[in-house]
Amino acid sequence: MAPRFYIDLFTPETWREAATRGFDITGFSERRLNHAKRVEPGDVFLCYLTGKSRFVGVLRATSNVFTDSERIWRSQVFPTRFRCELIVQVPADKGVHLRDVQGQSRTDARKHGGSCGRL
Repeated sequence: MAPRFYIDLFTPETWREAATRGFDITGFSERRLNHAKRVEPGDVFLCYLTGKSRFVGVLRATSNVFTDSERIWRSQVFPTRFRCELIVQVPADKGVHLRDVQGQSRTDARKHGGSCGRL
């Protein structure tokens, strides 16, 4: 089955923190747990940097969702988590700007055997 794609939001601070950890974990708020249960190992997180309005990386889920309250980000706990691996990272000024992909739709993704959503 083709991987599904999800948008994963980062602030500049949480992106730096993820980089420091080697991008081995990504996390979401507790209220995203039900949506996160759809993600399977092999699915892909498109990393969007807020404030810069750019996609700056791609992570692949290597685990099913799990919850953990260990504080690894300064701003929030983000207890809904996945183990992951970095596929690609680009400098923020080289990332794909939001305006370059806004016209593309979920229907376009399905035409190519995939799907895209936001956690």
